[in-house]
Amino acid sequence: MADCQTRFRMVRVPLFGGAMACDLPDTFKDVSTIRQVPDNQEVFMDMSSERSVVIEIVEYQETVSDGDAARFFFCDLAKENGATEVQRTSSFIWKDEPQIPVSKQFVVIVTGGVQQLCQNGPKRIPVQLGIIRLPGHNAEILISLYGEPCDGEQDASKVENEDSVLFNRLIGTFVITNFSLFE
Repeated sequence: MADCQTRFRMVRVPLFGGAMACDLPDTFKDVSTIRQVPDNQEVFMDMSSERSVVIEIVEYQETVSDGDAARFFFCDLAKENGATEVQRTSSFIWKDEPQIPVSKQFVVIVTGGVQQLCQNGPKRIPVQLGIIRLPGHNAEILISLYGEPCDGEQDASKVENEDSVLFNRLIGTFVITNFSLFE
């Protein structure tokens, strides 16, 4: 099914053995068919661009408030990725958002920004991050969309707009179908 707002043909993708699912463009392929991926991650790479999606289950951070979770996880991911500079551009808590099925039960936090990497010259990578906090299951689900590396502001703005549409579709179709995964 083609998404009217993007150039992508979206397909339903089962995650973690079918315990979760979301829609992704059909050009995104499961990285675990190419290389080993940790059990707590699902990683997809776009075969038509340099975009990637990482869906990761991590331990619930009880000392991090909902208000600080975006900064905490965004900076943590940047450190793991070797970013030399981090700039968060937005952050908000999605409560009772009808486009996110899980938001009626759990806190969903969305943040975005740019990570500066210096591998083979400085590159700005737009990053969208969704955090689904599941304190009753001692887990957090991190959904990251890494956009195409950009050289300048104008380049970054175009990519970030397209990434935003794609990320909203991913988050808006994300569902948890089997909570026994967290037991």
